[in-house]
Amino acid sequence: MALAARDSVFLSGGPTWKVELGRYDSLTSRASDVDLPLMTEDMPVLMKRFSVQGLSITELVALSGGHTLGCATSCSFINPRLYPTVDPTLDTGFASELMSTCPSSEDPNSFVFFDDTVINFDNNYYYMLQQKKGVLFSDETLYIDMS
Repeated sequence: MALAARDSVFLSGGPTWKVELGRYDSLTSRASDVDLPLMTEDMPVLMKRFSVQGLSITELVALSGGHTLGCATSCSFINPRLYPTVDPTLDTGFASELMSTCPSSEDPNSFVFFDDTVINFDNNYYYMLQQKKGVLFSDETLYIDMS
């Protein structure tokens, strides 16, 4: 996974780095052991999850930037922000765009890109968050002022 991440970032215009091979966190690799953040989690919950793993807020934001490459497969991840009412943290024009791709009756083959430059390793993902155009709430919450 780490090699694929490094190579895809490099091939899309980003930096490269040395990857140490092997696992340090476990002697096994089972899907049931994976505990990824949920798309509905807010910043305090994300911060706690990452803290438990020994990661800082800076690392949380940096790792979330991995969404600059790829897409959110299935509208089922996006529709909770659109239906029955639009999430108020979402730009209304962007919400309309998402609704045209992801109608309330979900098509399991529909998907939405996290940003407009899906094949480039750049900061457009973060720019879209500033514009209230985060596809997932767990992304948009990185930019919401919780105070």
